[in-house]
Amino acid sequence: ADPAADDIQVEDRSITGVQMKFFPVLREWIAQYLGETGGKMIAENVGDNQLLGEVFRLVKYLVSFGYYSAAKDIKVLLGPLLDVLDGSNDSPFKTADESQLKQFRSAERFEQNLKNKAVVDAKYRAMEVLDVFFNFGFNVRLEALIHEFKVTCDAQRQARNESHSIFANMAVFRHMQARQEGGSASVAIASNTEPNLTGVQTESYAMTLDEPGPGRDVISILLGKSEDEEIFDAEVIDYARHHLQNNVIGKVKMFVGCKLEKNLQDLGNYQYDKMKVKSVYLLDRYFSTHAMLFDKAIQAQVLITPSSIEVFKRVHKLVPELRRLTTSKLTDEMEVQMSEILDIFTEYCTVRLRSDQRNATVEPHGMNQKILLNFGVVDDVFNILNKRIDMGFIEKQYAGLRKIFKQCFIFLQVMARRNDPVQTKIFEQMDKLLDVPGCPQELGLCIAEVFTGNMRLCLSIKPDRVRRIVELVARQQRDGGELLQALNAIVKVEEI
Repeated sequence: ADPAADDIQVEDRSITGVQMKFFPVLREWIAQYLGETGGKMIAENVGDNQLLGEVFRLVKYLVSFGYYSAAKDIKVLLGPLLDVLDGSNDSPFKTADESQLKQFRSAERFEQNLKNKAVVDAKYRAMEVLDVFFNFGFNVRLEALIHEFKVTCDAQRQARNESHSIFANMAVFRHMQARQEGGSASVAIASNTEPNLTGVQTESYAMTLDEPGPGRDVISILLGKSEDEEIFDAEVIDYARHHLQNNVIGKVKMFVGCKLEKNLQDLGNYQYDKMKVKSVYLLDRYFSTHAMLFDKAIQAQVLITPSSIEVFKRVHKLVPELRRLTTSKLTDEMEVQMSEILDIFTEYCTVRLRSDQRNATVEPHGMNQKILLNFGVVDDVFNILNKRIDMGFIEKQYAGLRKIFKQCFIFLQVMARRNDPVQTKIFEQMDKLLDVPGCPQELGLCIAEVFTGNMRLCLSIKPDRVRRIVELVARQQRDGGELLQALNAIVKVEEI
């Protein structure tokens, strides 16, 4: 199946399955409203500009939560959005003459004032939507690229006589070249089956090209190269470039022919810091799209085992729900729901090597840790812990939230076990984590896990952070034993 093809989607449901019965009507209204604006913004119509900004805000959330999940839906929104970003259509008021329009469009529209602020806010919201569109295009291309590689890896096992993937086509190219030169080439041809791409992690092995392993073995076999030979030459690279342009890069054509570069450069002229920062950020994303794609693809791995695929599907379903709860004012029922999700994620991070409960050995599950990390669950947990509450009410009104905080630290602890990227993330957030009230034991164990066996972080910690931990031990007294374990982990580096 083509990974970039539009999904068959129920009209009133997001890709997560959440139903919004009035979404079809809302979608039609959004398309009609944006089409009627024509991209022309009049500075004196402050109310209209504020409404346009709120519509773009709504669109951002609808796209983010998967209600707009097909390329055709994105294309309908992209045209009006780019027209709004084009400042050459703007006007100070309805009856402006040519000289007034020229003066406004060349200088006055960039200035800071109350009327321009509504225009700027609407354009900024449109830029946020554009950022989400970039995410959509990136995901389509990355999925197409990994799909090509996965087809080839299946070909190594099946070794049939037809091909639909880039690397297997490269093999045919090499094979034909070898025959013309009177030589021979050992090739594996991809089958005509196209397996579904489920994710970008694997439990049994990692298929990468930047180091020896199954990934390079596949390419070497396909190209008829020995293990010690350079597997890529100029002709093969040219062929790969052409094929990638057509079958991967070309999957996303929504930005072809638009004046995106010019519009983003123009937006950088507004005398608002947020506009300058956002325009430069989007320009960087626009021009580094291919570099980011291949940087991610080099590190990518493919889910092939049933257990990892099941974890991926479950996490994919639960993460949007966790994020919805994170941004809501939690009721007792919602706290129970969040607690259950955190328990599931925590359980995924460990594996028991023995079934005997008494002698069971619990080890970190590296692959599941990577799946959760790639879904951004660690950052979501940080957002939960950043909720500000009054220390005086932690035992009463916020007793449920205190339990959530404890579960968050337990999750971070098991995620950090022998996991350098997560240890680094927690280390960078340590100042905020030390301010979280109500759970010093779980906090101490989490910090201890960050520094256990990580000499780099032990040597990087600043005296001020050590002082804060000592002060926290002094305040907690009997409840500060686990914080002493954290100090011990910092001082006693297991690698030394």
